[in-house]
Amino acid sequence: MSIKERLVRIMNSEGLNASLFADRIGVQRSSISHILSGRNKPSLDFLEKILGAYPKYNAEWLVMGTGQVYKAPKQSSLFDVPTDKASEEDTMDKNVQSVEKNNDFQHANISNDETLNLYGKNSEIKKSEKAIEKVLIFYTDGTFSAYRPNN
Repeated sequence: MSIKERLVRIMNSEGLNASLFADRIGVQRSSISHILSGRNKPSLDFLEKILGAYPKYNAEWLVMGTGQVYKAPKQSSLFDVPTDKASEEDTMDKNVQSVEKNNDFQHANISNDETLNLYGKNSEIKKSEKAIEKVLIFYTDGTFSAYRPNN
């Protein structure tokens, strides 16, 4: 399958004509026309724009014509962080409020067998095994604050 055929397949899958497709990926309409007519081959920038606008498509399939059309679903990992910004901010706000309320991790009423969980179920730290040295809070303006519990 040629690159032209792969582009046509994407446009058909998305229900777009060449003009709308060009608008959606942010290229000139003539670029699409030239590629579909066989006059030009797509540039790397052009392919990046397609993958940026439609990340569900597999880059290997788009560029080489090999592999699956769509990306495989990502397997979750122990180190995944929430991708939902609102959810992440809510979690951070609750954690900051908890620290401010207790003013010290030593006063959090956590026994040696209980678990202190600051960032969700995948980052549990048993108090008896490790001690918290520092908590950093990063702000959207590029600044940060450091909190060190009193030992």
